[in-house]
Amino acid sequence: MAIISIPQEIGVLPNSVIGGAPTLSVTISVDQAGGSVQLDTDQRSVLVSPSGDWPHLVSFAAGGPTSQTVVLSTSQVVQNTQAKVFTVRSGVDTTNPANWAAVVSVVIPVNPMINSTDN
Repeated sequence: MAIISIPQEIGVLPNSVIGGAPTLSVTISVDQAGGSVQLDTDQRSVLVSPSGDWPHLVSFAAGGPTSQTVVLSTSQVVQNTQAKVFTVRSGVDTTNPANWAAVVSVVIPVNPMINSTDN
């Protein structure tokens, strides 16, 4: 019988990061190890998953820890952008907010070092 890991908590550090610059560390906790969960965002063009695809599958080895940290990159933004990062049970539709088990918001502000106008 397959083990089903249910997402319990999600956290992001830092909660604000300049687009196109540093990375975000997303920590996911589940009720039990041995299964996997899906990590996704409502801003797929701004946040970049480690696999390059969304949703990103996070596996928890049987007998292993019940939390993991995943590092996401950011793309440059032309306006301050708020993104939701969330977890969903494996095999469940990530586009339906009713399925989001744990959600956290992060702000991606415009990088002030980048001139957004063409000269």
